[in-house]
Amino acid sequence: MSDCAIIAGGDFFEFSLPQNCYVIAADSGLENAVKNNISPNLIVGDFDSYKGELPNDAEIITLPAEKNETDLFYCVKEAVKRKFRFIDIYCSQGDRPDHTLAAYCALLYIKENGAHGKIITANAEIRLIRNESTFIKKSQKYKYLSFLPIFGDAEGLTITGVKYPLKNAAVSCDNPYTVSNEITSACATVDIKNGCLLLIQTS
Repeated sequence: MSDCAIIAGGDFFEFSLPQNCYVIAADSGLENAVKNNISPNLIVGDFDSYKGELPNDAEIITLPAEKNETDLFYCVKEAVKRKFRFIDIYCSQGDRPDHTLAAYCALLYIKENGAHGKIITANAEIRLIRNESTFIKKSQKYKYLSFLPIFGDAEGLTITGVKYPLKNAAVSCDNPYTVSNEITSACATVDIKNGCLLLIQTS
């Protein structure tokens, strides 16, 4: 369960959130929230993409149009500043590849500040692992498990409980062969000694 959900203005899909989840809408992410019958606690943006009326029962942070960070990244920084431990990001993927990649960078920011981040799309969940071990439960929703070294080469990757296990492997940016694995047991175990990898579960 997430402590905080951030809803961005990318591709819409249907989802629901637990009642006790704190919700931040990033600019036109407010439209995606409303379509899912979700009332944000906080709305952040320069409102260049959202032109409607803002609700009077939510906190509003208005950003300048010319700034160094995307509205979504500002929301992430605000969630970290407010000490949320689990931060899920929705609707961050769309037809702007620069914003899509910036959302992945936000996962690194969350990790570096001691919290746990996840990007959730209509058919995937994306996390970041760095110098750590983790367990991934077999899921009926997600068939494939991939690891992408978009932040630089990674070393010492060991994966067990999967169709294509690895032991102490290196994964480089120019040869991302760790795509479309499958969990074959109750859970997979992943250990990375040095580096960052995007952990992507997809259907």
